[in-house]
Amino acid sequence: MEHEEILKILKETLSEKRYAHTLGVADTSEKLAIAYDFDQKKAYLAGLLHDCGKYLSREDSINLLKDRGIELSSYEMGNPQLLHAKTGEILAREKFKVNDGEILSAIRYHTTGHPKMTLLEEIVFIADYIEPGRDKAPNLDKLRKLAYRDKDLCMHYILKDTLEYLKNRNIAIDPATQMTYDYYNVHHGEKMESKEKIKIIYEALSAKKSFDIKVIDIEEISSIADYFVIASVSNENQMLAAIDEVDEKVGKATGESPKSEGQKNSGWYLLDYGDVVVHLFREEDREFYDLEHIWSDGKEVEI
Repeated sequence: MEHEEILKILKETLSEKRYAHTLGVADTSEKLAIAYDFDQKKAYLAGLLHDCGKYLSREDSINLLKDRGIELSSYEMGNPQLLHAKTGEILAREKFKVNDGEILSAIRYHTTGHPKMTLLEEIVFIADYIEPGRDKAPNLDKLRKLAYRDKDLCMHYILKDTLEYLKNRNIAIDPATQMTYDYYNVHHGEKMESKEKIKIIYEALSAKKSFDIKVIDIEEISSIADYFVIASVSNENQMLAAIDEVDEKVGKATGESPKSEGQKNSGWYLLDYGDVVVHLFREEDREFYDLEHIWSDGKEVEI
């Protein structure tokens, strides 16, 4: 079915506010797809249809799901606002003629998520939370920036904020949402802490005039650490100042003390925090050892 026809049907069946939200999610999904090198058309269509089941009443939703042999949990029966994800998947397939499993799955899981989500599922989940019409959730400015840099970390924060919102208002939590958060917390919570540490290290190095600072993600290619931070100094005094500043700032923020290697007056000094290893070089030594080339299979991270 062509987008124009889908838009016409959605405009006729959804409320004006829901239709505007739908357009916002579709547009945001498309932009996120560009950022993560995913099929823009698929992302747009998934965003466009994510709430296509919203117009159904609770009774109609339950009947549709029962007719298709889809079981409902006791939580879903008590929270009918969640039914539209499952009915939306059915309507997308049967009414809007969508046969793409990735799109259907993104519609199905856009409210609760699930552990180990696909890229498209994450895109629609995030887009539903951050689209321009949203203005009630906390930390939206931060999340809208983070979404285009680190989707997994963005998922972690969205799920964390969602659970905190529900707990603070004594609203029952869907077990599926809790399971999704637990997964992202285990797999990306530690990464979040590492990135916060990297930011502290980066600022400490910059404050002491270290330059050409690079962060390389080596998590997938080595068990040595998750990240290398590589920086240059001009002379021995800058080396000493940078070492002391990083040690002090990270220690104050995390309580960690690094293992160290090298002499402070040498051309290469290393601060090992386990997940993050800092390499400080004098310019000529950095060029000689050329760690960036040795670890070129890693991914450079922008700070």
